[in-house]
Amino acid sequence: MSRANGEEVVLQRRAALYPGDTVTTAPKAWVQLQCNDRALLSLMCNSSLQIQGYQYQDRNSDRSELHLRYGRMRTITGVIQRCNTRFTTEFAEVTVGRTNYGWRR
Repeated sequence: MSRANGEEVVLQRRAALYPGDTVTTAPKAWVQLQCNDRALLSLMCNSSLQIQGYQYQDRNSDRSELHLRYGRMRTITGVIQRCNTRFTTEFAEVTVGRTNYGWRR
């Protein structure tokens, strides 16, 4: 994982992530992230995800902004409403089922 300041960090269980951080998985590895709003996100092997923004404090200003740089991910939204959740990517196949999103690039 790399921080916004360029520092490289090996993730440990329950590690904190912040806006600007980028999580990248190895060829035979995957990671599951659980957000404060109880959203779940699985980042598959050979994938990279940047956290562009995340705020979970007040229902009126809650938001989640993620950018899939490459690879595959699957997520189930949490308390933050779907209208306040934004996923972007350069090019992707997007599948949506209720509040369960899956991407394959």
